Amino acid sequence: MPIERIKECFLFYQYSNAEIEEILRLAREQTFTPNEKIIEKSKMNEHLWILIEGKVVVRERTANGLDMNLHLMMPGELFGEYSFVDSVQASADVVALELTRVIRFSFHDLAAFFSRYPTCELKTFKQLARLMSRRLRNANRELKKSFMASMTWDQSHTESSTLSEK
Repeated sequence: MPIERIKECFLFYQYSNAEIEEILRLAREQTFTPNEKIIEKSKMNEHLWILIEGKVVVRERTANGLDMNLHLMMPGELFGEYSFVDSVQASADVVALELTRVIRFSFHDLAAFFSRYPTCELKTFKQLARLMSRRLRNANRELKKSFMASMTWDQSHTESSTLSEK
């Protein structure tokens, strides 16, 4: 994979070319077919993934069995960062929507890399904090929109019920 391509990923844009060459030695490329799970909810994920080609969706199954798409990802985006940061089971499925190519880094290999390149660890975690903060803000914005929409529906439903009772 060319250095320029990996530098497009926000996670590594502060890395020097030498640092990128070194971390790319740890990367493993993998291809997934449409509807194939890359990460499975409630299973341990031990990789940080970068989407190279294709599209993936972060998906969760609702209590009534419907699939709820939480986030559509495009090339250049990364996933698996929550498991990387807190070492817990995946909180949602990540599913390929079309033929998808990714590169993955094992958490074990990244830990060894960071022990040799501690400034890269700082750069990486700073970028991960920014990503997680942005995703949390977006989730809060979506929750607020959803809440406001339900309040509008409740209010109009209550008003129509009150009018029909008169």
